[in-house]
Amino acid sequence: MSVRRNVKRWLSILKRRFIRPVLPQNADGKVLLHIGCGPIMSPEFINVDAIPYAHVHIVTDDISQLGGFASGTVDLVYMCHILEHFKKPVLKQVLAEMHRILSTAFVLRMRCISSRSWRRCIASSRRTRY
Repeated sequence: MSVRRNVKRWLSILKRRFIRPVLPQNADGKVLLHIGCGPIMSPEFINVDAIPYAHVHIVTDDISQLGGFASGTVDLVYMCHILEHFKKPVLKQVLAEMHRILSTAFVLRMRCISSRSWRRCIASSRRTRY
């Protein structure tokens, strides 16, 4: 990581300690969740990450328990390169939690780093009863 990027990262984390980002209010009323957002800031999303960047609304390293969201209240969950970090038992819990928070007319958009991790994710979700 370059020195400039490292400094920007730490300044963002320091800013987050003093100024909490305001939750977005989308015009259509939809609740959009970006899990594992990292340094990417999407203003229409509630940003969730383990690192407390300035734009992160919810700082957590356990996405298998998102108790701040009632069942069926989230319209879209976006996760990019997150699922491959979980072992099978935790992966099942994460998928069950996404199923719990998503509304009936939902979108779950996931990207995995490899087809192997994607197959593992799909195979575990097929065996899970919600």
